[in-house]
This record gives sequence, structure tokens and C-alpha cells, in this order.
Amino acid sequence: MGYKIVQEDNSKGYCLECGDRLPYGYRTDRKFCSVECKNRWHNRKHWSRDKLKVRTLSVLDRNYAILERLIKLKVKRVTLESVLHLGFNPEYITCCHQTGREKTYYCYDIAYTLRPSYINDIRRIATIDDEDSPDGNE
Repeated sequence: MGYKIVQEDNSKGYCLECGDRLPYGYRTDRKFCSVECKNRWHNRKHWSRDKLKVRTLSVLDRNYAILERLIKLKVKRVTLESVLHLGFNPEYITCCHQTGREKTYYCYDIAYTLRPSYINDIRRIATIDDEDSPDGNE
């Protein structure tokens, strides 16, 4: 399918996606000749933004899974090299809190401190759900 260059103001009655003439008998401000063209145009327009979101969430999910595994194994300190080897990316965090000279990094509900060669004090922080349950567990 060949595309025609169409201005977005669309005052001449051409589809913004495929460039075909818009059918008569519809709204005068119509921009697309079909639902398929409308969906294709919006999907293409938002593709790069959505791709970035998916990639970021994927890295955060991988980091979370690695940290969660370390908590289950009761590991409080681990070398940065070993978690990098597992796929951990320290550049992706959900929050950072600085107290004095120490920074605490967060990946959702897991907190840790990051040193040049190791990750220290890996722990799960209390959440509202934890406080609601009688024994502190789900």
C-alpha cells in the first residue's frame, strides 16, 4: 500500500493514514477513511513512547525479581558485579532518598544502598497492605 503525504489540518478531505479521499455522507471533520486507518495511525504515532515504557518496566521488573530473590535467600549484601551478571541495572530505580551522605534506592517496595562495588542493606519496606494484615504477612 502506498502512502500519500497529507497535511494534518485535513481541509481537503483525505485520510491521514492512507491518503485516500474520505467518503461522503459522514462528518465534515472526519480524518480517516476507516477504523483500520485510524487505529494504524494512532498505533504508529504512539509506538516509540509505548516501546520506551515497556522497556523501562521490563528492566524494573528484572531488577525487582533479582532483589526479591536476594531477600528470600536472606542476603543483605552482595557484590555489584554478581548482580550485574544476573541482569541487574542500577540505573533503573523507582525512588531515591538521601539522608545525610547516604542514598537509599528503591525498586518499588524494596530498598537498598548502593556502593561503588556492592549493594548493601537489601530489605523490603513496609507497605500499607502489610500494615492492614494482622500478622504483617499476606
